Amino acid sequence: MSRIRPTPLIWSLVLIAVTVGALSILLKAQHSRPSANETTQPIRGGILAPMSHKGDVHLYFSMDHDNFLVAEPRPLAQPDDDAAKALVILRALIDGSRKGFIRTVPAQTGVNAVYVTADKTAYVDLSAEVTEQHPGGVQTELLTVYSIVNSLVLNIEAVEQVKILIDGRDTETLAGHLNLRSPLKADMLLVR
Repeated sequence: MSRIRPTPLIWSLVLIAVTVGALSILLKAQHSRPSANETTQPIRGGILAPMSHKGDVHLYFSMDHDNFLVAEPRPLAQPDDDAAKALVILRALIDGSRKGFIRTVPAQTGVNAVYVTADKTAYVDLSAEVTEQHPGGVQTELLTVYSIVNSLVLNIEAVEQVKILIDGRDTETLAGHLNLRSPLKADMLLVR
């Protein structure tokens, strides 16, 4: 009987899983013990994150009957941690516009995790509903992806690019058109 040897792909997947697990543990430990002088607010699953202030962020939604994004200023809590700030922004984006703009991310979408790395990449792990509930179409997919990317890159100094994952896995596209294999930078040509 011959032994099956693990391929480099399997080793890569194991390494990624271990890294994500370790980062998750570190983030939970970091956020679960705020100092007595910090104001805290629950961010995710009971984890507390320090809040430094409340300020305006610009969330990017679709314009009515148009092929462009528009910035909607929104006062939001500003956690000190970049990943926690990204999570607050993503949840506000999923909640939808307060000024009548078109939702770009399906309301059923969950945010599984967000990580910001030293190379200024935000890894955004969304639930499968982002693809399952997506209406489809090239332009709609483009606006969904760049509403996420622009909302993070243009509001968080520590983020220059965004990598979108679905349920913890790499994905080629969101709805069959836009290549998501590499991290994406903000696209101001889509903003009016």
